[in-house]
Formats: sequence, structure tokens, C-alpha cells
Amino acid sequence: MQNRKYTTKEILEVGLMAAIIIILNFIIIYVPILGAVISIALPLPVVILYVRHNGKIALLTCILSFIVMLMFIDPIRAIISSISILFLGITLGYCIKHKRGFFKTLLYQTIAGFIQMVIGVYIYMSFIVKTSLDGYINIMFIKPFKESIAISKGIYEGLGIDITSNPTMTLLESLDARTLLIMIPAVIIIILAISAYINIIIANKVLKRLGYEVEEPKPFTKWYFDDRVAAGFIIAICLSIILNSYKIPLGEYLLPFSVTLFQFMLLIDGLSLIFYYLEKRFNNKKGIKTFVVIMLFIIQPFILFVAYLGLGDIFIDLREINPNSLRNTFKNRFKK
Repeated sequence: MQNRKYTTKEILEVGLMAAIIIILNFIIIYVPILGAVISIALPLPVVILYVRHNGKIALLTCILSFIVMLMFIDPIRAIISSISILFLGITLGYCIKHKRGFFKTLLYQTIAGFIQMVIGVYIYMSFIVKTSLDGYINIMFIKPFKESIAISKGIYEGLGIDITSNPTMTLLESLDARTLLIMIPAVIIIILAISAYINIIIANKVLKRLGYEVEEPKPFTKWYFDDRVAAGFIIAICLSIILNSYKIPLGEYLLPFSVTLFQFMLLIDGLSLIFYYLEKRFNNKKGIKTFVVIMLFIIQPFILFVAYLGLGDIFIDLREINPNSLRNTFKNRFKK
């Protein structure tokens, strides 16, 4: 009898969470301004059910919400939304329930986000716009961008300002699908990682409110990257330079991808280092941290300074918090 009650409770929770998913989808579709914010919380019902029960219950919720969505919205949109909920919700729920740690969870969630994005773009290209990847990029990005450039030029010309010789404008006008394909993969990975981080923080807060014990992520001041990861990026950059010198197409794509991700990693580590010493010196004053972030966007040399700090911290371990750093490796060897 007790088992029957528990089963009934599971069914009710599946129905409730499926209803929440459907309502969130309606908000995303019909209220676009809120949609961007709400979409971050879309996998949350599946995460809650995975942690409360198991993967089968979470999967059942995805299937039920998909079936109901088919009755109210077009099938393609329902499929894309369900794939997103399935990959992101199941992955995050699994990582939280099995205590995979913050950085592993962030990595797995980013990978899941990339997979669901690739599948979603493929479905959208195949069944809605019915075009190639180049055509999709032209329709979704290049054409609207070029239209914005044309409007901006018209405004400047109306004010009597000649910008035809402006090198920045010439560079923007030369943007095409091939250039974007070279630039965009690393940017997408960074955006997916930030989105995954937000998902993890929101899920942890909600689960704590529901009375579940969740592993607290490391404070930003304790973030660091292993020097082996940095070495891997340096090898990839050197390899792509060699490939470029031999006119091998892979190098043309690998170089900006590796450099962009490596720079982002250095900036994160450098900011973490700065915030660490600011907390030690000024006792966690948010105003100073905000000022540092603003300076990062305004002053170009400051970005380089932060990146160099990050590089130094990765290899020298300035905070002495990385047990696998070169510094600790040499220390342990000399002790012997």
C-alpha cells in the first residue's frame, strides 16, 4: 500500500512538472522578451525530478511534455524544445544527484548544451529553412547584420558624415558566412559555458530551498585552471599555426578557436586572482570588483594585464591553491 502511494506521488509530480514545462514553453514562444530569461529555467523541472526520484521519472516527464506540446505548438518547435530539456535536464540532474563536482558538472553541461544546439540547428535547417549551413548563417546572421550596417550608413550619410573610408566599416561589410564559421565556434562554447554556469547556480538554489543537500560550487576567488589544460591549448595553437603554414584548411578554423578559448581561460583565471587579493585586502567589497570588470571592457591594455596574470597563476600558482601545479610539483621533488 505504501508503494502504491509512492507511485501515485511520482505520477502526480510527473504531470505537474510536465505542465510547468509546457507553460514555460508558451511564455518563451508568445512573450519573447521574457523568453530569453525563462529558457534558462526550462530544464529545471526535469532536474528536480531526477534528484527527487531517478532518471526514468525525469525521462517520462520529457516524453509527456513533448506529447502535450505536439497538441498546441508546431512539431518542429516541440522537438527542438524537448531535445533541449532532455539533454540539459538529464545531464544536470545526473551530475547533481551523483555529486560529480562543480567543474565536471560545468563541463558535462556545456557538452550537453553543444550537442542539443547542433541537433536543434540541424533540424531547423533541414525542415524549416531547408538550406545548407552557409545558407542558414546567411539567413540568421549575415543578412540581418548587413541590413543593420546599411541603416547605420544611411543615418551617417543623412548627417553629412562620410564613413565609406572607415576601415572598421569596410571590415564589417566584408563579413561573410565563411568568416563567421571561423569566428563563431569558440564564442558559442563560451556562451554555452556561461549558460551552463547559470543553470547550475539556479538549480542548486532551488534544490536547497526544497531541502536537498547540494554540493556548493567553489567561490570564484578559488577558481583555477590546470597547467596541463593550458599546455594542451598551447600545443593546439602551435599545431594550427603549422597547419596554416602548409595551407591545410583545418588550421584556419583551429587557430581562432584555440586562441579565443585560451584567452577566455586566461581572463577567467586572471580575474579570479585579482578578486582573491581584493578580498584579502578590502574584505569582499563588491564595488571594487565591479569597477575591475568595467575596466576590463573599457581599457584594452588592462585585458592583456589580466590575461598575463592568469597565465602566471596557471603555471606558477600565485595563490598556492592548485595541488597539481608546477610549483607544487617542484616543491615535492625538492622535499624528497
